[in-house]
Amino acid sequence: MARFLPVLLAFCCGWAEAAGERFFLPTDNGAVQDPVHYLQNVGTVRGNGGFGMVREQGTRFHGGIDIRPLRRRPDGEPADAVRSVADGTVVYVNRNPKMSSYGVYVLVEHDGLSLPLLSLYGHLATVREEIVSGRRLSAGDPLGTMGRTAADYVIKKEQAHLHFELALRLGEEEKFSRWYLLQRFPTANCHGQWNGLNLVSLDPLPLLRTIGEFSLAEHVRRLPTAFETRIRTGQLPPFLRRYGALWDGNTDEPGGDFLVEWTWFGLPKRWRPLPPSDLGMATATEVTLLRWDPGWLASASARGTLQRGRNGFVRLGERTLDTLEKIFGDSVKTLDSPAVNFSNGGGIGR
Repeated sequence: MARFLPVLLAFCCGWAEAAGERFFLPTDNGAVQDPVHYLQNVGTVRGNGGFGMVREQGTRFHGGIDIRPLRRRPDGEPADAVRSVADGTVVYVNRNPKMSSYGVYVLVEHDGLSLPLLSLYGHLATVREEIVSGRRLSAGDPLGTMGRTAADYVIKKEQAHLHFELALRLGEEEKFSRWYLLQRFPTANCHGQWNGLNLVSLDPLPLLRTIGEFSLAEHVRRLPTAFETRIRTGQLPPFLRRYGALWDGNTDEPGGDFLVEWTWFGLPKRWRPLPPSDLGMATATEVTLLRWDPGWLASASARGTLQRGRNGFVRLGERTLDTLEKIFGDSVKTLDSPAVNFSNGGGIGR
């Protein structure tokens, strides 16, 4: 424990502190600045407990971070308490480990931040009895105990960890359920709008490491832009009303033309109104890839947000189209454009 003391003191005994917006560390492991002692490797590959394309030789995305335990019971199982990282409300609890690859997990919505945010705590061994949907929490309130539960694979005892995500919700219950049914998945959706497929996550580590003045909304808007799209639609989706800090327009306006900046991993991080096209009001949702940054193409291609066609042109990937269908609740028509080409080399969305 002595080796973690300086970091714990720097974080005020658990707080990653910022002006107006603070994040409590989700476990007692305070080595957040030291990945070797904070992140849990899964299997034999080092570094695959972090965020990004870190699984299966860089071919599979990991949407959160895996935090290693500090304490073990006599039988070797982890004994670390798991806590809420900010004030919020429990929106979903799954106590059946066979129903999700997250195993037993809890979702908390934090609506007191500059950008409403969901935190997810996965692979728990147990959840406290009083943790139920609708319960109001304070930062640091205990949720349960770290574990290794999962539905479709086995987490070895020595690799037990907390899977921790920070995410935004894409679609409403009805829209996401419609999308899920159309995919013809072999299993039913047991989690409604709180299914992990309805979340778009971001790297939690920069937030947990933050000390000093901090705005979550500005952090998200300033994430690197990998590509830009033009979206033409007849509606202003609930996503923009929920996450108004990402929208540069008026939430009372009807649909129209939007310029949307995306991260490489598929977060539509900034939306701006565009002058309407000459085609009149849209009757369906249409999307056009405008520009893409070559520096992010490899990562975006691996994630499936962009793809290069046989003719060499870069196009939107299926993951981006799926995201838009969840947000808008309709099928999305892709419009090819001659503007789909390399950016100016200096990046976009500055």
